[in-house]
Amino acid sequence: MQSKPWYLSKTVWVNILAAIALVVAHFSPTVSNLIKQYFSEVGSAWVVVNLVLRWLTKGKIEISAA
Repeated sequence: MQSKPWYLSKTVWVNILAAIALVVAHFSPTVSNLIKQYFSEVGSAWVVVNLVLRWLTKGKIEISAA
């Protein structure tokens, strides 16, 4: 199985975007309230997206060139 660089991983990018959303939510009361109001839906969607992406994954990611 061939590996690919980490920056080509859709799973990694989805999780980076989720982390950015959490930072934005920390500084934005509107986004924070929206996430708090729909916490279970947001969390469930994040889990489903991660599961689907892992299911579609065909190879390993490469963290370093070593």
